[in-house]
Amino acid sequence: MSCLSCMAFAMEERVTLMLTGATCTQSHTAIDSTLKQITGVRHVDLQAIPGHILVDIETGVVTADVLEDKVNNILATQPSCLAEIMKTCISSASRSARIP
Repeated sequence: MSCLSCMAFAMEERVTLMLTGATCTQSHTAIDSTLKQITGVRHVDLQAIPGHILVDIETGVVTADVLEDKVNNILATQPSCLAEIMKTCISSASRSARIP
C-alpha cells in the first residue's frame, strides 16, 4: 500500500444517522439526493442497515452535525421522523472494499 493510499483512507470517515419513525422511508429519495449534493460527501447508503443512513465523508470538509441538520430539514414534513447521529459503532463494508 502506498502512502497515497494511506492518506486516502485517513481522510475518509463514516457517519451513521439513525432514523426513528415509521414513515421515514418515504423521504429516502430526497435524503439521498440532498446528501449527495453536499461538498465532502463521498457515498450515501440508505439500504445497508434498515433505519440508518451510512454516509462516507471527507474528514474536515463536512461534519456529522451538518448531515443531521440537512436530513432533519427534509424529515420536517414527516412529523414522526427524526434523524440522530449515532455515537456508537456501526459498520458495513466500506464502499472501496466492495468495488472490485
